[in-house]
Amino acid sequence: MEQMIQLFPLHLRKEINDSRIFEKEIEEIRIRVAQPLIVITGKGEYKIPGLENYRMTKEDLSQMVSYISQCSIYAFDDEIQKGFLTLQGGHRVGIAGQVVPEGKGVRTIRPITYLNIRIAHQVYGCARDLVSWLQSEGRFKNTLILSPPGGGKTTMLRDLVRILSDGDRRYPGMKVGIVDERSEIAGCRNGVPQNDVGIRTDVLDGCPKAEGMMMLVRSMSPEILAVDEIGTKEDFEAVTYALNCGCAVFATMHCSTIQELMDKPFWKDPVNRQLFSRYVLLKNLRGNRTFQVYDEGMVQLC
Repeated sequence: MEQMIQLFPLHLRKEINDSRIFEKEIEEIRIRVAQPLIVITGKGEYKIPGLENYRMTKEDLSQMVSYISQCSIYAFDDEIQKGFLTLQGGHRVGIAGQVVPEGKGVRTIRPITYLNIRIAHQVYGCARDLVSWLQSEGRFKNTLILSPPGGGKTTMLRDLVRILSDGDRRYPGMKVGIVDERSEIAGCRNGVPQNDVGIRTDVLDGCPKAEGMMMLVRSMSPEILAVDEIGTKEDFEAVTYALNCGCAVFATMHCSTIQELMDKPFWKDPVNRQLFSRYVLLKNLRGNRTFQVYDEGMVQLC
């Protein structure tokens, strides 16, 4: 993880390197002006040994932003407007600070005084035991993967895409289309996936989900369409369009429980309730992730 260490100010790199934090299963590193560095793993959070009492300065944040943007922050204004930057390797840096408004939107963020380095994890095989629960009579069901933020739903979706795209002795390889609005699934940099999403996968990176789903259906004829974090009316309309064209849709949504799902506004629409035939609820118990699968009638299958 030398790449990650190079993002930090020079005077902090020795302590960070000596701490060997990148040998752990890190999920996030939170950097806040006037606050200590905080490392988050699946088992909790802790401070970096040797830097427990160090407080990040504005100059530290400015240096990090320069390193992250390769000394060309203005070239990344489009990404900054979305609140994140994508690094080589599929890692992402969430950003916050002083917003410069433009009309009803965001022109940019200057200065950036908060960073969240999200470490991309490719957990090969994490979806292996799930695949068989998502099909019936040789066809894959439209599937909604649920978890709270940081619960592993994007990691699970990525591995599902890879397995079905590559194929194996149980499943023939399938054409998969990914609409990666926030560059989280494939982790593209300059249009090239930094994560392994399979040999038969096509990606629309940085494209709004609703528009992208329709574009891929029309242009790339996917058998499976994968999208992250649906929730708007337009998203569900696009899912309906894809289903009518014969695609199976794999999507994710922020949700901690099945009851929370049923309480969401979209669930009140009977049409939306019929879009998905499988619901996968991910749980994280002391760092160990498990899943529960429900059918269209919310009957638990496993």
